[in-house]
Amino acid sequence: MRRKIGRNFNITPYVLETLHGVRANRRLLLLWVLFAVGMAAGARFCAVGNGFLGEQIDVIFSSWYARSTGDAFWVVLRSSLLTNTIFAAAAILMGLSATGFVLIGCLPLLRGMGLGILSGQLYSEYALQGLWNNLLLLVPGAFFSVFGLLLLCKENMESSQAFGIAAKRGAFPEEWQSTQQHLKRCGVLIAFAILGALLDAGIAAMH
Repeated sequence: MRRKIGRNFNITPYVLETLHGVRANRRLLLLWVLFAVGMAAGARFCAVGNGFLGEQIDVIFSSWYARSTGDAFWVVLRSSLLTNTIFAAAAILMGLSATGFVLIGCLPLLRGMGLGILSGQLYSEYALQGLWNNLLLLVPGAFFSVFGLLLLCKENMESSQAFGIAAKRGAFPEEWQSTQQHLKRCGVLIAFAILGALLDAGIAAMH
């Protein structure tokens, strides 16, 4: 029986398939890593204590927390949608530039830093209750908006690379469909930003 199982079980195809999936999505993985680094850096900033940076962190956190727990649905929706839209618009504009490829990677880093500051400050101010507030107030909306942002960054890294190739060779690569198709895909991905903002507003309205 053991010999039969040993003959039938072959892990090589699974490993090769996994490696192929990682290689095919290496840009998305890189963007996730940049976001995680930003989160860690933002949480670390919360330990700076007093000083100008500490004061600015307190101001940012106090403004966000007051808005997330006391403002009306439309107020939070407008604020959250504005933040998500700024990041999305920056990604799209960089994606239409031949030189925007590297700069796009800064967006998940900055987004992660902002969320890391809020998460770290929640835990610093409210300890274990802060963890619950983090899961309740921050995570639901941030999950969708960040997921959409990373997909949007990946899409625009590819478009920026295509524009870079066109600038050098005078023609787009064969796999490039059209700028119109690219913008349509970006429009679909912006739906994640809207959904994230709606969740932020809905959760705030329940408090």
